[in-house]
Amino acid sequence: MGLPADLRAALAARLATVSGLPVAAKRAGENTAFEVPIGSAWLRQTLLFGGRERLTAPGEGAWVVQDGIYQVDLFHPQNRGPDASDTLAESVLLKFPPGLTLMAGAVPVRITRSRRNGGLREDDWYHVPLEVGWQLETVQTLA
Repeated sequence: MGLPADLRAALAARLATVSGLPVAAKRAGENTAFEVPIGSAWLRQTLLFGGRERLTAPGEGAWVVQDGIYQVDLFHPQNRGPDASDTLAESVLLKFPPGLTLMAGAVPVRITRSRRNGGLREDDWYHVPLEVGWQLETVQTLA
């Protein structure tokens, strides 16, 4: 599959263990067909890549650190109060505690942070963005 696909799969599999999560048909993935449900909660998940840093001197190989964010956006219908969003946001963040290690294929991925950002009113939705910071380390061989 490749590292990005393995990383997406590992993070999505962990997210799927959250109690109270919208059903799979109400979870938007990246660059996939999705119809926003009318009147019920849904979520969007996006894998964002940050910097890539080589941490050893040039030579036969190098230790490379890659980091990024797993963005989980929760959407609940507007004007129903924040309780459902608050509860689900807390449940998601508890599944991604800093220090947790997941496997993306054969590569360990460490969760470095998890946080909730403020709720936003968007069209018909109350939107709560969550950020799960991740970091992985690989050995890069020079050809």
